[in-house]
Amino acid sequence: MRVLVTGAVVAATLFLSSALSPAIADTVTAKVKLWNAETKILTLDSNEEFPIDAGVELPEDLKVGDTVTIDYSSTEDGVTAVFSVKKAG
Repeated sequence: MRVLVTGAVVAATLFLSSALSPAIADTVTAKVKLWNAETKILTLDSNEEFPIDAGVELPEDLKVGDTVTIDYSSTEDGVTAVFSVKKAG
């Protein structure tokens, strides 16, 4: 019985932490300086670089100079995941 309860607590904790991750993500709004489709790196005019995973949808007509809002997570080592990229405005 104790193992079952412990397993349920662990499962609930993992579910809540994964469900809340996007809600506590960082957000930045800036102009696109460069989009490298080969390396999947989006660079903003601040020179911040955002690696875009295959599952992240980009605006179809995204181009240099567009202002975008990016929801992402990061550590002191840099950006760890991008959740969304949308045109601002």
